Amino acid sequence: MATLEVHQIPCLSDNYGYLIHDPETGVTATIDTPEVAPVNAALAQKGWKLTHILNTHHHFDHAGGNLELKKQWNCVIVGSRDDADRIPGIDIKVGD
Repeated sequence: MATLEVHQIPCLSDNYGYLIHDPETGVTATIDTPEVAPVNAALAQKGWKLTHILNTHHHFDHAGGNLELKKQWNCVIVGSRDDADRIPGIDIKVGD
């Protein structure tokens, strides 16, 4: 079983994003995208490539960096089908 690496990213003045990385496959996801620059800085520091964005919901402080990161990394955006019309760039809609 793979061990995932988790890295917390301070964003905005009162928020966090998280990177989750599988070293065996190279898959790296960010949970939410409050800001682009801190996500990219953390990816560069770790030497990881962003493959997925996992959005918890549509608010700007959780999905505000979606489109720019998707453009830069050609990553897949995953979010709730119930919030799909408000999550920028969503590719995969999940539900119960």
